[in-house]
Amino acid sequence: MHLRLASDSDDDDGCNDDPAVDFEYVMTDGVTSYTAETDAVTLPDHLRCCSHTLNLIATKDAESALENASYKKLYRQSTAKTSAIWNLTSRSAKAADAAFQIVGNRFLVPCVTRRNSYYDAIKKTVSCDERKLTDVCKALELPPLIHTEVDFLKEYVSVMAPVAAALSTYCKENSSVHLGTSFQP
Repeated sequence: MHLRLASDSDDDDGCNDDPAVDFEYVMTDGVTSYTAETDAVTLPDHLRCCSHTLNLIATKDAESALENASYKKLYRQSTAKTSAIWNLTSRSAKAADAAFQIVGNRFLVPCVTRRNSYYDAIKKTVSCDERKLTDVCKALELPPLIHTEVDFLKEYVSVMAPVAAALSTYCKENSSVHLGTSFQP
């Protein structure tokens, strides 16, 4: 919809002393509609962006599983330990070098502004051998991940893989599916 300032041809000096601004409806873009009788502009139905919806599933909807007490406890324990590894190796060059010597690669650190960063960080962490993860924790003087926690994180990766893959597809610049692609629920 395009609006333009309505000109006031009655003013001799070209100045409009009235602080109120009048707008005149010029044209529609084919999506909005204008009804002169009611002087109303109608907007189209809201369309949800696919990548935004998938991101909400990956973050907010997954948090609803935390209502289960045993799931919540295991989730919090395992993510606290992985977060401790990520924080220490990202803030200390000595810790990062020690972890690199054991695992052979750097740990990824999640970032709220990057899609899939949490998934990618967990995937990279659990892709390491379980013994090596234990050795990293010992070298960094952190509590080690136990077998149940590693299995939990691996299950998280396998469950979230399709969502992460779909988000990656929507976020590629050269993809035939664009970021603004939308759908009706």
